[in-house]
Amino acid sequence: WGSQVFMERAKWHWVKGEQHQAVQTLRCGIDRLFINKDKFITDPSAGPQDERTACGKATLLLARYSEESATQEATTIKQLYQDAVKINKRSEDGHFHNAMFFDRVLSGTANCSTSNPEYVFQIIQCFALSMKYGCRHIYQSMPRMLGLWLDFGASISEEKEK
Repeated sequence: WGSQVFMERAKWHWVKGEQHQAVQTLRCGIDRLFINKDKFITDPSAGPQDERTACGKATLLLARYSEESATQEATTIKQLYQDAVKINKRSEDGHFHNAMFFDRVLSGTANCSTSNPEYVFQIIQCFALSMKYGCRHIYQSMPRMLGLWLDFGASISEEKEK
């Protein structure tokens, strides 16, 4: 199995509606091909860059599929997104999808921005890093980042007035 082959196979299973099989294919492929995954997470200079990039893409795809199919707990999915970003720090897609995950978590809580300023900061930072490393998602990242920033500032201002 090459890194592209198992990811394409997982995408094929996903399109066929076999979500569980897609997630399993990704897990097995990552475990077989990327033995140094833990080193990639802890050491930014470990391994060849193309292997790191492929591992990061596979981990990101696993995080996305696990979230969409609800096969993992939120903490596990959060860790998968963060691992994908740690493995491939210059990944526009990794930072973007990490921000979108945190945004979905934040929007699922009551009193979004005032009760979770650390989530707001994390989301804004991830969107900013996404735009730093590419412009593919700028039409989603920029408006959402500005909206969060302005809403958070307005909520802080309202709290100070009370």
